[in-house]
Amino acid sequence: MNSGAARTAFSTAAFAEIWAQRHPSSAQVIKMQWALHSGPSTMHGILTTPDGGVAHGAFGPDGLFAHPSNGIPSPRSLAQAAYDVLEAHGLGYLLWHVRFDHGELAAVLHRAGFSSTPYATHVLSLGQSHADLFAAYRKTRRNEIRQSQKKGCIIREATTYDDVLQYCAVHAKLAQQKEGFRVKYPAELIFGLLQLPQPATLSLAEVSGQVVAGALFIPDGDSVFYWHGAADRDFSDYFPTGALVDHGIQAAVARGAKSLNFGASGSDSLRDFKASFGAKPASNWTFTIGRRESLRTRLGRSLRRLFQPTRPVSPLLIVAC
Repeated sequence: MNSGAARTAFSTAAFAEIWAQRHPSSAQVIKMQWALHSGPSTMHGILTTPDGGVAHGAFGPDGLFAHPSNGIPSPRSLAQAAYDVLEAHGLGYLLWHVRFDHGELAAVLHRAGFSSTPYATHVLSLGQSHADLFAAYRKTRRNEIRQSQKKGCIIREATTYDDVLQYCAVHAKLAQQKEGFRVKYPAELIFGLLQLPQPATLSLAEVSGQVVAGALFIPDGDSVFYWHGAADRDFSDYFPTGALVDHGIQAAVARGAKSLNFGASGSDSLRDFKASFGAKPASNWTFTIGRRESLRTRLGRSLRRLFQPTRPVSPLLIVAC
């Protein structure tokens, strides 16, 4: 079965290897593979063992997406590959995250017998020029972006490890100020993503030479994922976050992407921020795949039921009948 859906960057070998090497909670790269008429198709994920938790596999990690590299296998082949990975690595379960526009893959997973849970995102369609998209932003958002430029907020791309460290310092400061916000991704991982064959872009906002905000955009097939961002609240009057997102949209249009995926929205204010650029709600899918019972286990349970002694019937029930 072939798929016309776009592939995703997050289940490539290059991405999985960087994640496994540089993310503190990851153990190793795991892989599914199939032999299709169109050629071999593979998909890479991450084996993770949380502290005190059950070892499991993630395709892709941390809610990122996974898609076979060269077409979608049949439901039976897809399920068999998943069970093979579970057995080979002794995992408790697999998580498989499917992108909002990969509905054909989600349908095959459903036909394979796996259930899913939707999780929300916001997506901006990019089938227009940047000028037309900008004109559709909310008026207040357009004004803030213009003010950011007039006040001297400069947007540039990170190129060095020191650039990444400056961004991480902004993120760490925000984490201290904002309840429930924590430092999650080490500088080594972010810098590694800038070295991918299809490299991520870390855009930085500077005021008088000081990094005051940043946003990480990752090319993801025919989409771009706005994966990470943080801003110094002391410089909110410069509106750096809006300027960074507008810069990311402009870059995504230039590379011919069909959409900008804003990611999950955990609060009303965050949803409103994304909607101010014209982004619309959409749903990804998360499939949880548990270990298949062996034939011996199923046969044993059937035999126990067959030979289980019949419970005596209460005399009271006999009288009542």
